[in-house]
Amino acid sequence: MRPRFFASMILVCLLACSSAPALAYTVHLDGVVNATWSDNPTTYLYVAHADSSGYYYQWNYGTGTLPWTSRQNLVDDLGDNVLNNAGNIPVGDWKVESGGDPFHPSSTIMKTLALTAGTYTLRLTSDSEAYNLKSYQWPNETPADLNVWNAYVEILAVYKNDTNESFQFGGYTGYWQTNEADALAYYRANVDNKKITLAYDADLFFYINDWNTVDNAKSVTLEIVPLPGSLALLGPGLAMLLAGNFWRRKRG
Repeated sequence: MRPRFFASMILVCLLACSSAPALAYTVHLDGVVNATWSDNPTTYLYVAHADSSGYYYQWNYGTGTLPWTSRQNLVDDLGDNVLNNAGNIPVGDWKVESGGDPFHPSSTIMKTLALTAGTYTLRLTSDSEAYNLKSYQWPNETPADLNVWNAYVEILAVYKNDTNESFQFGGYTGYWQTNEADALAYYRANVDNKKITLAYDADLFFYINDWNTVDNAKSVTLEIVPLPGSLALLGPGLAMLLAGNFWRRKRG
């Protein structure tokens, strides 16, 4: 084998490899642990007035021990319209607001990923689930309130220049379905391969946007693929050109 041919073939292989699909990142979000409302970053549980006029009880991570050990323990305590475990607080019509899993609390709700500036494609992984935002029937609800299946992910990009930008994979209104199969089918047909562009290097924070997380179930998993840079995109063309030149020389 002639040295010139050998060198050409090495260059062809290197350029072809440079155009291979970029490394994909995956982010898995649990429907309870990684869900919060309005980007509240730490675990919390509130018992609120049903008309949203205020709160009977508020607990945030780091402010002491939550007086209930499970969702059912909380519901049982509310059975007589008194928060017995929280100092015998009387309540009227109530609702629960929560973020993360307050019964197994953590200082961090969101998943994070550091990415460089550029354009990225977002899609569900092949084995991703959808999550159910209403898997539990509260005492003041009916079966018709159950089954709100979605794969919506909220993304906050905090840039290195101290600015930020929000992105959404999917949404709520018009996106959720009454069963998991339909939710996944809708997202794969209408949302997969969404592109986002990061103006600068950034830390990305991923979370499920929901005002009451303790009645959720299952999860969602995203794949984030960086689009190849301009040099990588030139790879196939240059490789074919070099290969063509070699075969013309060989035939000549």
